Amino acid sequence: MKDLGNDLFNNQPAFAAILSALQEHRKPEVTGLSGVSKALFMRALGCQLNRPLLIVGEEEPSLKFYEDLLLFAGAQELDIFLDEEYGYLQLMEAIRNKTNYFCVASREALTQTVIPFAQYQKLYFSLSAGQTIPLEKL
Repeated sequence: MKDLGNDLFNNQPAFAAILSALQEHRKPEVTGLSGVSKALFMRALGCQLNRPLLIVGEEEPSLKFYEDLLLFAGAQELDIFLDEEYGYLQLMEAIRNKTNYFCVASREALTQTVIPFAQYQKLYFSLSAGQTIPLEKL
C-alpha cells in the first residue's frame, strides 16, 4: 500500500528499528512526534505491520487522534471506541473480524467489567439476510 506515511518513513533507520522491535515483541519507545505527525507515523506503521493496531488514550485526545488518522486512513480502516458501556465488546468484535487496521479506544472503554472474551466468543453468532436459526439456540 503506497501512501505519504510509507514514503516518509520507510527509508528511515529509526523506523526500521521500531518495526523490528515490534515484530520481535519488544516495546520500542517513540518520542518527538506531535500533532498530526503521530497519526501519519501510526498509519505508516500499520501499513508495514499489516495487522490491526490498538491505540489507547484518554477520551478527548483519542477523539482528536482519530480525526487526525482519518486524514491518512480511510474510514473503512478505522474505528473508534469511547463508549464505556459497549466499547470493549465492540473493540473485540472489530479485532476478531479484522475489519480495521486501526482501533482507537479510550481507557474507560477498555477497563469496564464485561464477560470474559472466551465466553463472549462461545455466545457470539451472526445472521445474514434470509438466514434462519432455531429459537432454542437463542
